[in-house]
Amino acid sequence: GRREGISRETRQAYSESGTAHLLALSGLHLGILYGLLHLLVIRRIRFSEWRWFALPPLLLLLWGYVLLAGLPLSLVRAAVMCTAVMTATLAQRSLAPMHALALSALGILLASPSSLLSISFQLSFLAVFFIMIILARPAGTPSALMRVRQAAAVSGAAWLGTAPLAAYYFHTMPLLSIPLSMLLIPLTTVIVYLSIATLVLPVPLLATCLSTLIGLQNHIVTLCANLPSAVIRALHPTWWHIALAYVLLLAAITRRNAQRRPTDFEE
Repeated sequence: GRREGISRETRQAYSESGTAHLLALSGLHLGILYGLLHLLVIRRIRFSEWRWFALPPLLLLLWGYVLLAGLPLSLVRAAVMCTAVMTATLAQRSLAPMHALALSALGILLASPSSLLSISFQLSFLAVFFIMIILARPAGTPSALMRVRQAAAVSGAAWLGTAPLAAYYFHTMPLLSIPLSMLLIPLTTVIVYLSIATLVLPVPLLATCLSTLIGLQNHIVTLCANLPSAVIRALHPTWWHIALAYVLLLAAITRRNAQRRPTDFEE
């Protein structure tokens, strides 16, 4: 999460291209850690009699990472959700994602009520909230095409949920956020895994590959940020414009979900 080595021009390019979330520690990074814990430990012990003895060290690993990162709100939100999911999994219970999100918001606001006024808190929860209410999990094993469509839908839902508020705070609206996120989120995931591999095995080849991928990502972001009409500037919506935008969005999503057939959703 440290950005001292990132130039001002690079940070500006990420901001104007709508990919600044890639520089922030968030659910993407914690999801990788939780995925490793689930693959190596949780799924192997969830039916054993001593599974609860494994919960404290698992939580220590999860929250230790959050503490080392400086407790950014987006990471705390993801950690609370992962904790709830992990506990439900070990208890052999199902947990609705929206309940985990609500629990995360409640926990953060009880600990720090002023977080409600934080831009990172608002954007983080809005992004996840809109992803949850817009997307439906397909039944069965998704095909490659379905995975691409789901990735596009996730990026679109996050952009749709945060664009009005981002326009209010930052007075800009990036137009290439969705296709760039589809391209760069998988690349960022590879970079994170390769970073871990480079720390474990500090060989020149891995370091060269890591440096090349980071340079490629920065080049793509800078190139797209400099494209004509890549971002709409000088937006100055009022608070009631933003409120109206979210009311219309929620009404449209509610109507869309109501018109879907029950078979479109996984029971």
